[in-house]
Amino acid sequence: MKNKFGKWIMLSLPLLAACFVWMGTLEAQQRPVQRSTDAPYTAPTDGPGMYRTYCAVCHGPRGQGDGPAAPAMKAKVTDLTQLTKNNKGKFPEDRVYNSIAGDMNIPAHGATDMPTWGYVFKRISGSTDEREAVVRLKTLTNHIKSMQQR
Repeated sequence: MKNKFGKWIMLSLPLLAACFVWMGTLEAQQRPVQRSTDAPYTAPTDGPGMYRTYCAVCHGPRGQGDGPAAPAMKAKVTDLTQLTKNNKGKFPEDRVYNSIAGDMNIPAHGATDMPTWGYVFKRISGSTDEREAVVRLKTLTNHIKSMQQR
């Protein structure tokens, strides 16, 4: 009797292992996809540093829409150096600020391509006070303004 029980256990182990693998696969499929992570901290008044950290991956180091992630986007990434030129010679400050903040729907960004940096900046500050987030948004907007081709 003891021998039959040992044989049964030996035959059952592979089946049991397969069940655990299958259950792990199901669990992995049911986990929600994480669409954001905590952004690294940058000084709120460091426009070039914030641009490199948060924007350059898509918009490129010089803002020309040629960042390493640009090919994966749903639509062509905006060339930030042409904003003034494409707006009849006037930098569209409010539009830039609002698009960075996430207060404006940018069709090219699709539903989730561009992070809503306003929310991210509020989280980075670690406070319910929105002043630091506003400083960050203004600093980044001014840096993009300084990138305009003349």
